[in-house]
Amino acid sequence: MGEADFADWGWRIPFLLSIILLGISVGSACRCTSRRPSRR
Repeated sequence: MGEADFADWGWRIPFLLSIILLGISVGSACRCTSRRPSRR
C-alpha cells in the first residue's frame, strides 16, 4: 500500500474494524441474553 493509497482510504481501517467488533459484541450479547432461562 502506497502513501497515496493510505492517505486516500487507509485511515478508514480503524473505523471499519471498530464497527465489525461492535457488531460481533452486540450479536453475542443478544444471543447470550436470549439463551438465558428466565426465573419466575
